[in-house]
Amino acid sequence: MPGSRKKGQSTLDEQKEKDLLSTIAPLKLFPYTYDVAKKAAEIARDLTRAIELADAAIAATAILEGASLYSLNKKDFQGIRNLITV
Repeated sequence: MPGSRKKGQSTLDEQKEKDLLSTIAPLKLFPYTYDVAKKAAEIARDLTRAIELADAAIAATAILEGASLYSLNKKDFQGIRNLITV
């Protein structure tokens, strides 16, 4: 029955898994390091609003790597110093 699968089970379909892996293959993955954690904590401390740990870590990684952050959810990253969002 279509749509009856639980979330996260789409990779049980071999073709969907291959499609997903080919989509993410060219992306560079960055490790979660002590420096990223420290920068994420600084971001959370310095913002005048609450931020999710994951969002702070994503922003910290982009800043430390000198990368622009591409997001459909730019509002979560507003007000973060030295972060370039696209």
